[in-house]
Amino acid sequence: MARFATYNFGGEPFLTGRQRSDNRKKMEKITLYLRESYQELVNHVSWPTFNQLVESTIVVLVTAFILAMIIFVMDGLSSVVFKSIYGIF
Repeated sequence: MARFATYNFGGEPFLTGRQRSDNRKKMEKITLYLRESYQELVNHVSWPTFNQLVESTIVVLVTAFILAMIIFVMDGLSSVVFKSIYGIF
């Protein structure tokens, strides 16, 4: 027996009872996931204090600056070496 879909005025097919039930179960799962995620973020995650955050930021900035200087020096040295090598030819 062929099943024909009936359509509403927007051109979308009406959902059967089973499809609505499946959609409701999916939404319940998503809602539960969001609630549990929020509870975990609020109650279980240990957030850093402001002082810890400032210290970590300073460490990252200093490390980035030191690495940038190392790369800058290596680039300058390799430029001098290659110019001297190519100057020979």
